[in-house]
Formats: sequence, C-alpha cells, structure tokens
Amino acid sequence: MRLSWHELNDIKNKILKDLYGNKKEELHKKSVNIAERNRLIWLNQYKHLLDELPNDMVTRHKEYKVRVTYPWGCNPEKVDHHKRIHEAWECKFNKDEVNPVSDHYYAAEQDLHTDLKAETEELCIDMLALNGEEHEMSQYLSQTTNKFTGSQQLRKVWPKPFHKYLPVEPPRAKRKQPEEDPNLPTVPDGLNERLTTNLLEDS
Repeated sequence: MRLSWHELNDIKNKILKDLYGNKKEELHKKSVNIAERNRLIWLNQYKHLLDELPNDMVTRHKEYKVRVTYPWGCNPEKVDHHKRIHEAWECKFNKDEVNPVSDHYYAAEQDLHTDLKAETEELCIDMLALNGEEHEMSQYLSQTTNKFTGSQQLRKVWPKPFHKYLPVEPPRAKRKQPEEDPNLPTVPDGLNERLTTNLLEDS
C-alpha cells in the first residue's frame, strides 16, 4: 500500500513521540523547577526593597524565564541544534506575579544563578543524550521513508516494534521474497534499550 508524504510524516512523528515523548516531558519538568528556583533566588536578593515599594512600581508578569546555553560559552549558531541547549526555561503563573519584564512588556530572560549551574549541567547532559538518540532515530526514519513509500516495503525493512504504526495490509498471494538490499539504512543501536526503558518506566 503506497503511503503519501503526509501519512509517512505522521507515522514518523508518532514513532518519535512514543519513543521519546515521556522522557522529554520528564526532563522539561526539571527545567521548569530550575526556572522556579532561579526566580526565588532573584527575588530573595531584592525582597527587602520590594517590600518597601508601592505595587505600581514593581513589574509583574505571568511568566518568568531563565536563559540556558550549554555547553557553557558556546556560540549556539555554530553548533548543531541536537548538540547544544539554547533555550529559555520558564515557569508560568495563573496571574501576574513579581517578575522582570522587557521594554515591550514581554517576560525578560535572566541569567542562570551560579548556585544552580552544576544541577543545570547534569540536566543539559541528559537532554543532549536524548536529543542525540532522537536525532539518530529521526534520520533513520527519514532515510527509510525516502527510500520506500509503500507500507509492505517498510514492513520488510523496519524493526518489528514499528510495524504497528503501518496500516494493515489486505491479504495477498505469496510472492518470491526480494533479495536483501545491502544499502539499507542501519537501525540505530539504541532502539531496543529505549523500548526496554520506556516499558520499565510505564510499568
């Protein structure tokens, strides 16, 4: 069964989400926690002043952001996106809270406090490891779906755990199996480990 580009892209995205979505969400929650604590450190530095100021002299916003660029000191424009972290980690509130704002009243991005640097580095390392694994799998899926656009073809070259993402084939008469193509992309080594990890985390 021939699949359209849109169908192949949906299948690819579903595979990547199922493989890495839960772990990415777990790491994201850790980044929110670091942003919250960075904000508290900033607030505590000026609390004695803030308590004395009238409300209309203190900026407020529903978001707080801290800029994180890792590896430290790198130029993010010169490093592949899956090999560096260049993000604004943020925490959000249901109403305006005391927070720094920019000239155009967007949430201003603050620097990371040194007290949180070691913990942030550990989190960045975990993020980069997952990003690299996801990038490798995304490349594999792109290579195979560029080479093959039929569900039967993909069922023959993809590992068995991916077969469930393909549409069910109508019954057909048996045909002679084609010779194996030596130029097929190689399945990333981390697939079995990722599937096992996800299964253990879900149980």
